[in-house]
Order: sequence, then structure tokens, then C-alpha cells
Amino acid sequence: ASYRQTWEKIDSSPEIMSWGKDEFKEKLSILTILEGLFSPGKQPGDLDGLLKVLQVYAQGRQEEMSQYERMVNILAGKERNRWNPDDFVPDDKGFDNLFYLSLEFLGWVNDQYGLEALGLGENYRIEALKYIYSVGKKSLLRFSEKKLEEYLARCLRFPAFEQDKAMIALEGVREFYVFAQQLELVDEDTLGEVNNSCDKFEKQVANILRSDLWKYSWRRWLKLNREDSVEAHKTLEN
Repeated sequence: ASYRQTWEKIDSSPEIMSWGKDEFKEKLSILTILEGLFSPGKQPGDLDGLLKVLQVYAQGRQEEMSQYERMVNILAGKERNRWNPDDFVPDDKGFDNLFYLSLEFLGWVNDQYGLEALGLGENYRIEALKYIYSVGKKSLLRFSEKKLEEYLARCLRFPAFEQDKAMIALEGVREFYVFAQQLELVDEDTLGEVNNSCDKFEKQVANILRSDLWKYSWRRWLKLNREDSVEAHKTLEN
């Protein structure tokens, strides 16, 4: 209800531009879906109530409601697409596909690291998408060390000083390409390039942040370890 009330206030405000309202709507709709699917006490598979809540964002627009239904199905694990690299050319269809792929990535983070990492996974998704949007020419999934360096520089320099975003972008981009390689959307050479670049930039960022590094690496806070995450998660479930 709180997300819905927030949206109703934003939507009725004459002071917020339409593009700003669209950004808020996307964020709030995803948070509504995550709350509806993963909050304690929610019944898995009971999606009708959640879809009813999402109608407040669609406001009677059936095409938009269909998008929300697809988002719910992806995050609930009911839809898995057989993507191939040609699905991610930099046109309107490619950007739509990338958005839905990013939701599958969020579900993958939940599967890999457990529910406690879901909020971090959403931040990873947002920062990875921002980076990818800055890269794509022939393919949205092409990796560019130069573009990643430029993105990190924007986060770290005055007046932004968004050190948290710099670390989340580094960790999120790496995780996203691990996910993409598992789906065979990028090859092992590309993933190797990503890992080498992220290793290099993490050292540079650590040198800039020095004693403040502990504040910004959420992997350290949550003690996330890719190698044993799946086994640890299985142990918790048993």
C-alpha cells in the first residue's frame, strides 16, 4: 500500500515532469513486485492479488498491464526465455529484451545468494543497465573497458562523489556478465576481459577510497561468495 500511495502522490503532482513520473513508476512497480513475491508470509504462486495492485500503475492501459504481468512471471520464475545474442541489438526491441533479461538476472542473484541479497541484486541490475546503455552500438552486451572506466570516473569525481555507485557498478557489471556467460550470450573470452578489467578497477577504487572501502562493498557486508553461495543456500533451506 505504501508504494501505491507514493505513486498516487507523484502522479497527481503538477511539479514533476512526465519523464520523471515514468522513472518513479518503473522503480515503484518493481519494488511492488518484489514485495509481493518475496515478503515474509506471501504465498508463492498467488499472483492475482499482486497483479490487481499493479493496476494502479497501468491506469487501464492494457499494453502496460501486459508488461507488468510478464515482469511478475519472470521474477516468480514462471517465464524463462531462450535468448540469443541477436536479441540484443541496440533498437527498441533490443532495449525491451535487455530490460526483461535484467529481471531474469535479478532472479538469478536471488537463486545464487539467497533472499538477503535481493535488494543488492536490484541495485546491481540498475547500475549494470546504466553501464550497458552507455556501451551498445552493434550489440548491447558488448563489453568496453573504456566505457566502464568513464562510468566509474563519473561516479567518483566531484561533485558526484557517488562512491557507493562505483562499487555497486563494478560488482554488478561483473555479476551480470557471469550470468550472461552462463546463458551463452557472451563467450568466455568476454567474461575473462570483464574479470580482468574489474580486478584492475577494484584496486584503483580501493586506492581512492582507502579506509572507507568497507562502507561501499556490499559483497563484504553480506559476505557473498559465489563459490559456496549455492551450497550455503541449500543448507539454509534444509
